[in-house]
Amino acid sequence: MQSPIATERLLATTDHLIRPDQNLSDRQQPWIHPRLIQSVDPIKGRQLRVSQPVKKGELLLVDLPYALIPVVDHPEQSDDVRCSNPACHRRVARTVERVSCPNRCSAEVVWCNSSCRDADNLRHEFECTWLKKYATSIRSKWGEYDFGMLWLIVRILASRHVEFRNTPSSDKTSGSKTGSDSKPSSFETGWNAIRSFCGSQDSWTHSQVRHWTMLVKKYLRNSQSLPHGLTSSEVLVLICQEEANSFGLYPRETGAFPLPELAVDRGEQFAAGVYPTAALANHSCSPNV
Repeated sequence: MQSPIATERLLATTDHLIRPDQNLSDRQQPWIHPRLIQSVDPIKGRQLRVSQPVKKGELLLVDLPYALIPVVDHPEQSDDVRCSNPACHRRVARTVERVSCPNRCSAEVVWCNSSCRDADNLRHEFECTWLKKYATSIRSKWGEYDFGMLWLIVRILASRHVEFRNTPSSDKTSGSKTGSDSKPSSFETGWNAIRSFCGSQDSWTHSQVRHWTMLVKKYLRNSQSLPHGLTSSEVLVLICQEEANSFGLYPRETGAFPLPELAVDRGEQFAAGVYPTAALANHSCSPNV
């Protein structure tokens, strides 16, 4: 395997999913350096490490989000709203014609064209009723942060819904690889990767867990408008995992290491998401590579 070219090194921190001039069939694919493996540190837990030396500045990982939400003020006027189709996620500027949800569930839910909207129908159907029912009231009562967190959880569950619909039932319960294909360094994908995230109620204060428990009971319980099939306890664990492993996305490079003497302006956040493999690197707080 050859590493992607150097000019693509910042795809994970800029417009990392697709360039505006690309078609859906040409979108960036996940990529893991052949020398990058997963291991376990006795103190930090799961981590990434290299099995052999790599060159300075060499790309190690290109990861795609399992779920992504826009984080913009005034989406109707913003040029940073992303197409809601996970297979696209290109920036949809306000100067071009946007395709909105016919149910007007949320101003942030747009697609770059009708083809993207139609292809995203199964996933969006899962979140649409929930957004229509709760988006305005959650924002009014609990604020933007809690709304964003809850919406990201709903989009994780929506991706799970699509994954399970497209996966044979025998594979849904098999978990990780077994038998001769099982390797300590192998990487989980999809919902299995999300389930393996670090994070539990013990990682957070009692007051924070109580608050999330209340939000789960009020907004995220399994119901006709949100048919995920999980228990409230399982959804609470998912929140603990998401909050410990989600990323904010910015237009310029983030997490320079070692820290530069002068702060680098990374620009305004435009999205937040969960990345199955990149989460192993433990953000930039204390890199695990």
